Amino acid sequence: MIKIIHRKKVTIKSKTYKKNSSFGIKQALSALIISRKKDGRPLGQLLGDAVRNSVNTLFVVGGFIVLFSVIIQFLINPVTNIFFKAFIGGLFEVTTGCRLISMLPLPMDIKIFAASLIIGWSGLSIQAQSISFLSGTGVNIGLFLIGKAFHGILAAIISIPLTHLLYPDAVNTYFHKNSIYIPYWQNIFNYSLVLLILFLIILFSIIIMTAIVISRIRKKTVEV
Repeated sequence: MIKIIHRKKVTIKSKTYKKNSSFGIKQALSALIISRKKDGRPLGQLLGDAVRNSVNTLFVVGGFIVLFSVIIQFLINPVTNIFFKAFIGGLFEVTTGCRLISMLPLPMDIKIFAASLIIGWSGLSIQAQSISFLSGTGVNIGLFLIGKAFHGILAAIISIPLTHLLYPDAVNTYFHKNSIYIPYWQNIFNYSLVLLILFLIILFSIIIMTAIVISRIRKKTVEV
């Protein structure tokens, strides 16, 4: 008898959990719409606050970019080893690191590997920007940085089979003087264009589905 009652309780709890979890996104969107109505600010004020906050954010991001650009130049100028320069640039800033890697006398697949590592890591400049926005949110900054490091390592590892699969000509590139020759670059461009189109189609589908869900939630909220 006790076992039967326990099984019924477990079944009811599991059904309730499945029901709540299945409607998690809808409940979140509904709460978003309700909080928007409770805010009470008119549309003009919302637009003004949005623009004001965006400009302040741009100033913060620009300040970090200038600061770390000065730090990178201060650290790179005395260095003569081009590989160490690329390492310092990639450690601090994505664009500088990728630019320095592109000038190294290495095969293209190795450059893609290194660039993927740097892009996944994002650089200390972007990390500082993220930390400034995450401060006060309760996010563990140390865990966040460790996660970004693993992100870079995972991106670099995944880039190896993808490079051989999608861009096999990149493996056959060679370094000649100060330029890199990539045979059949048109095929590489076509592959990249196809991937971009597929990504845009998926993104557009997600936006449409989200708009449909929001419209349905608004109708239910109005009815209630």
